[in-house]
Amino acid sequence: MEAFAVVHSGPGTEAGTGTAFVKCAAVRAGPKAARHFDALLDAVEGFAAAGGFGTVTAGVNLARREAAQAMIARGYRTAIQGVAMHRGGGEGYNRAGVFALDDWR
Repeated sequence: MEAFAVVHSGPGTEAGTGTAFVKCAAVRAGPKAARHFDALLDAVEGFAAAGGFGTVTAGVNLARREAAQAMIARGYRTAIQGVAMHRGGGEGYNRAGVFALDDWR
């Protein structure tokens, strides 16, 4: 498996009516990660379109530069701004080269 996504959708979910909400998603690291991330976004957007969901909501830390830039290029925009703090100052998984989506609401 190269990637996965957990997507909530529809009434009674965290997404709510008319929205496909990517709770979390990740792509295996490696030289093809950017291509797999694009395919993951294609799949999520295809799922949303097939289900009649007019909005896709997904969270990405801006330190994951390549993932954030890929989403911006597709027209995703900031709706909620947050701050991630790590004990000890290490970058953890919020760094360049990581293709992961998460939403900490």
